[in-house]
Amino acid sequence: MTSRNAGSSDLVVTTRSEAPGLAGNKTSDEPFGNRSSGRQGWKKPTISDCERVCALLAGVHGGMPVRPKRLPGATEEGEEEEESRLLLARECGEVGDVLDGLVRTILSQHTSRANSVRAKQALDQRFGTGNYHAIRLAPVSAITQVLQHARAGLAPSKSATIHALLTHIHQSIDPALSLEFLRSLPDAQAMETLLSFKGVGPKTASCVMLFCLGRNFFPVDTHVFRMTRALDWLAPSATRESAFKHLNQAVPDHLKYPLHMLLFQHARSCRACKRIIISKPDPHRALSTGKQKLDADRKQSQIRPDRKPSPVCPLAELL
Repeated sequence: MTSRNAGSSDLVVTTRSEAPGLAGNKTSDEPFGNRSSGRQGWKKPTISDCERVCALLAGVHGGMPVRPKRLPGATEEGEEEEESRLLLARECGEVGDVLDGLVRTILSQHTSRANSVRAKQALDQRFGTGNYHAIRLAPVSAITQVLQHARAGLAPSKSATIHALLTHIHQSIDPALSLEFLRSLPDAQAMETLLSFKGVGPKTASCVMLFCLGRNFFPVDTHVFRMTRALDWLAPSATRESAFKHLNQAVPDHLKYPLHMLLFQHARSCRACKRIIISKPDPHRALSTGKQKLDADRKQSQIRPDRKPSPVCPLAELL
């Protein structure tokens, strides 16, 4: 196996280690990437902020998520019977093969969990389970057709990204189409290698780092972005990329996995928090919208006491 040098990246990636008992996960107090801080003066979240939100959400979402001791394989058999949390983790790349995890994460971009799972199943049915050699040899149009039929979302773009990725790995990294060498690389080099692939941005790369490689990273997807902004953990001008830089440093390593899982799960299930909207013209909209929905629920329960009240958001006092 041969490995190319990772391309340089201007993405600031920093971490905070807080759990000395976590053996086997590479952590560092020092920033890596270009070695400059991603916090940019914003003081929240503190470690206690992260611990409090984790505790509140764990209390209503089935406890604190724990990394699996052994990552599941690439098979889809029995997936429908797995719990929602395991489905989410697998969708985000929590599988035993790094390339498989990366492709799954690409498929999950800008679409629902059901659509991304269906897209992976469709590829497996058409080309064989995890048969990335067959996908590499297929024309992009054939891959696009499979993904469009599966309603994957952005099928032409994802097809081109996956085909180009497999071609690049075959020609420049490993003819066997393996990315397992990333497991032996330090965090900075592994992250930079992932970011060097066309179509792989900070969210996709950090998902692979967290879920597939078992590293302490904090991916910021749409759900996590709007929840952390509503919690006032981000500057009003924050973008998804700057949010990742900031939160990846601010959130302590031992809470990165559970906090990401809990925020994602809560953002999709809480009625009040579903109303939180991030809009460019008014970056404070997230805060006001969440509060307005909570206040409206309280007033409705007072006007109609016979009406079944909406479940109280565990983060109500923090929004």
